[in-house]
Amino acid sequence: MSTGLDSGLRINDNSILVECEVDSKYQYKLVIYDNTFDDNPLEKVYAIRNIDYNITDGNKIANFIIKLEENNYDSKKVFRQLLRDYTKQFELILG
Repeated sequence: MSTGLDSGLRINDNSILVECEVDSKYQYKLVIYDNTFDDNPLEKVYAIRNIDYNITDGNKIANFIIKLEENNYDSKKVFRQLLRDYTKQFELILG
């Protein structure tokens, strides 16, 4: 998928990681869409900022968010279990 001059990294069948505009305070947007329709309507957009590339990268963060989405992150038990594994790596980005 691409919009205008922007293109992104496909994370899975229904999400793409796109760089933000030059003047944005965010670095990336994770765009999740519904691929069961022809026009792929957007479902959610997550903004990602403050990436320390010595620790991680945008792709790993996007995969983490997708894992939360797939496991119904609104469940506190699931959310805590996943965060336990990733907190040290992503705490500044997701804080």
